[in-house]
Amino acid sequence: MHLIIKKIDNWISESYPVTPGVLGGIRIVFGFYMLYLFWHYGDFFNFKWAMEYPQRLFDPATILSSFFSDFPPYLFYLSLNFLLFSTTVLVLIGYKTILMSRLMALFIIVQFSFFYVFGNIDNPILILIFPFIMSFTNWGAALSVDAFRSPEKMTKVHSWPITLYSIIVGFAFFTSGFAKLLAGWMLYSIQATQGEFLMEYDVLERNVALAPFFYDLHSPLIWKSIDWATVIFETAFVFMIFSPPMFRFFTSLAVFFHFGIFLIIDIDFSYHFMVFSIFLNWPWILSNLKKPWINKIYGILEKLIRGVSLYWVVPLFAIYFALFYFHGNPMKIPYSWIGLNEYFVNPLLIFISATCICFYYWGINISAFINSKIKRL
Repeated sequence: MHLIIKKIDNWISESYPVTPGVLGGIRIVFGFYMLYLFWHYGDFFNFKWAMEYPQRLFDPATILSSFFSDFPPYLFYLSLNFLLFSTTVLVLIGYKTILMSRLMALFIIVQFSFFYVFGNIDNPILILIFPFIMSFTNWGAALSVDAFRSPEKMTKVHSWPITLYSIIVGFAFFTSGFAKLLAGWMLYSIQATQGEFLMEYDVLERNVALAPFFYDLHSPLIWKSIDWATVIFETAFVFMIFSPPMFRFFTSLAVFFHFGIFLIIDIDFSYHFMVFSIFLNWPWILSNLKKPWINKIYGILEKLIRGVSLYWVVPLFAIYFALFYFHGNPMKIPYSWIGLNEYFVNPLLIFISATCICFYYWGINISAFINSKIKRL
């Protein structure tokens, strides 16, 4: 019994090794990524669109928004965005990191509850709870205002929240796959993926990238194989949580899986890559890189965080919020000049970056495995 408890404890606390520097880097990347999302989907996040709908369409599907009988005044949405943006910036610079991470998660969950007032519930929950889960890792232990002000209090980091998060991610994929299984995706008489694709292509006119090629693809065997592969992959995800290497492998497969969805159906799941990234063994990756520029980047980040001052943080935040409020998504402007769609190009760049990281990670894994075998000969 003692041996079983010890194995469980090791699985919880040692599956996903972390260091203060790695967690600090993840926190900064996450902060910038969330600011990018708020700006990228600015026309959506600023809630001006909600003011154009009649009150009778208000049909809250979540507990938080059900406290309201109709659309709140625009000042409510504006205040909520201000609080969310403020906590995001404070998480990014690492000021009262634990508290601000949890407040950020609260504000973003409240905000998304109002996205669902028309009765539809989408699936970005994994990124919504991300700052709350990561707050328990003490991801403000390095590269943060907290670390520079009280270094003696910010030394220990924890990896058990990442293990907990892997259970949540695995179960989320399992529920998606199990629902498809119950809906008959494994039946040869049902072409589920093709039906979804044709609806997206013909009705919603999502016809970019590889969509025209698949529109002309009339092989039942290929389409059915995609159905089977999707159900097997998603339902098997939850069983990988007990093996960190297999779970990392499945998260890499999820990157390729969502990349394919994006190229074929033009549905953007790029926000999941921030979630998947924390399961990689970053201390091992960085030790294999051994590049001087990594230390230089770390040193630059330290100097920037150490030099954080309200004298420049507040004006920059004011400019950012003003652009968001008046323009929604200012990134549309430069993209329109060169005739590109930022809603396709930006996620595409994220997908390509995530794919390269996965290839590099598994490349050095395979290389290390081959070298170990050669040494034994």
